[in-house]
Amino acid sequence: MEFEQRFKASGTGYCTVEDGIIYEFNPLLNGSKNRVGVTDAVYNELKAISDEYYKKLVELGAITPPKTQEQIQQETMELMSGMLTEIRAMKQEMELMKNERNNAGSDVRNGQCKGTETGRGMENSPAGGTGDKYSVRSSKGC
Repeated sequence: MEFEQRFKASGTGYCTVEDGIIYEFNPLLNGSKNRVGVTDAVYNELKAISDEYYKKLVELGAITPPKTQEQIQQETMELMSGMLTEIRAMKQEMELMKNERNNAGSDVRNGQCKGTETGRGMENSPAGGTGDKYSVRSSKGC
């Protein structure tokens, strides 16, 4: 069933609606018709069809829907939490290494460094010791 409706669109032309499609009709330009839009009913029908296809494509995994603001915030919070955990772990490792270094340094100053024959460090040698025959570097770096 074809339905046609005409209404005045501008000073010289008319718009017509035929089967849900809106045409501009200008009798001064050889009576040409130009499609300019669709009615709400046609638009809503096409929108429902496209929404149905969209849902199907999401189900099949062919497309990924955009993330919601809540999902983005959740992912950001999880990422920040993971980074905070890593920073804390690194800080603990640094403190442990710092304490080990300080303890090793106090052992050398107190003459308790294992691996040296005299207990003296290697302060004056090219490798950091005294350069005499008694200076031996330990495996712990004393």
